[in-house]
Amino acid sequence: MAGTDKDEYASTSTMRRNTARDGQEHQGLHGYTIAELLDLVREGLTSGPGRHATMTSIKDEARRRHGLRGSKLRCSSNGDTS
Repeated sequence: MAGTDKDEYASTSTMRRNTARDGQEHQGLHGYTIAELLDLVREGLTSGPGRHATMTSIKDEARRRHGLRGSKLRCSSNGDTS
């Protein structure tokens, strides 16, 4: 990847700009580009507060949705629950 040596950039802002451009050109996580992921984060931040105040509440809701009463909910790296 071009620009990995620290002496290849004139400034931090140049490095960030090149990194952002590279991210837009290549597919990122789960088929999204970096720009699309940033848009999704912005959308989430502007949508207001979430429904769950704690991680326990989030896990309880996931267990309810998946019919897992009282068991541990485990998520694999691909998002499948087991």
